[in-house]
Amino acid sequence: MQRQQNSFYLDTVEGRCYVLHRPAKGDRRRHGVIICGPAPFEFFRSHWTRNQMALRLARRGFDTFCFDYPSTGDSDGDSSNFSIASSILSLERLVQYAISEMGLDKLSMVGMRLGAAIALEVSEQIVSESLFLIDPILDGSVYLKQLRNMQHDSLYDNPYEPPFLNNQSSLEEVLGYPLAERLVDELMQLAPNIELAQSRELVLLESENQAGSLLRLSQQHQDQGKQVRYIQSPNEFHWSDWRYNNMQILPRSLLQKLESYFMGESQ
Repeated sequence: MQRQQNSFYLDTVEGRCYVLHRPAKGDRRRHGVIICGPAPFEFFRSHWTRNQMALRLARRGFDTFCFDYPSTGDSDGDSSNFSIASSILSLERLVQYAISEMGLDKLSMVGMRLGAAIALEVSEQIVSESLFLIDPILDGSVYLKQLRNMQHDSLYDNPYEPPFLNNQSSLEEVLGYPLAERLVDELMQLAPNIELAQSRELVLLESENQAGSLLRLSQQHQDQGKQVRYIQSPNEFHWSDWRYNNMQILPRSLLQKLESYFMGESQ
């Protein structure tokens, strides 16, 4: 009987990284897909969707991999030590493992929010088949402001529930997760460049209307002869609204468009 999933710990320079591998079912395509979730502040909201991505693609013959960044989930490390740098290193290690140990001919990455930025950074060094980015964070300083606004709004909207407004320690966290000084510095400097991505095709999926920024970006690179595709999947539940981060709520159309893309690309 074919195993539906296989979880293991992968040794990295930051300690053990938890990985969930779903083997391809049916006709194996020898094409792996690594799914990079968002930052821990937004992880719960995307948890169900991330798992569904992996399950659906595995059923279509892709080997899929979900993993917890160092200092998050079931990976080693304290939550206060979460960093972009360690997340990049863990993804690089997983890419190397997938290629060398799993016998894959192709490898693609799917990144959500900050996970998209992390995948972009890794793609500068590692050639991938496709890079599928969902509402990517392309300006860390803007994202940091959004996080702080969410924390502020959550305190004022719920003054009688923890964390309380007069609790000064809450100023160093976002929705219950530590916002360490190291991470703040990393976000202030974060500005991934999609021009440096070494992927056969880059896909930008936008679930919010960000003044058409991703559409303009994709058109700009298409004009330069690069393989960039823009997909829109409207979603009324904005990432910047803190109330939705405790709900596993993302549009089902997002899953459908991701699955359709990979099925079309694998023909």
